[in-house]
Amino acid sequence: MKLNIQSVHNGEVYAENTVDHMTHNPARLVSLHSSIQGWYAGDVLSTGTPRAFHIQDGDIAECRIQGPDGFEMRPLVNPVVDLKKHPEKA
Repeated sequence: MKLNIQSVHNGEVYAENTVDHMTHNPARLVSLHSSIQGWYAGDVLSTGTPRAFHIQDGDIAECRIQGPDGFEMRPLVNPVVDLKKHPEKA
């Protein structure tokens, strides 16, 4: 299955690429990480982004994954919190 990955910064698509262009094969990455830790249904292994971007307190960083025939995973959305500014949120 050909999967398209998008890095989204504050609602704007910043970078986009496909899994088949990854430096390391996803099956190999899962195998490697599984040898040192356990996994549960719904766990996410984040291996980086198609293109990095600078984040700061208050930003929203998002990962979107789409496949063929309308397949789409629910986006992984993370608010960015600078814990030096907001230690109470640690």
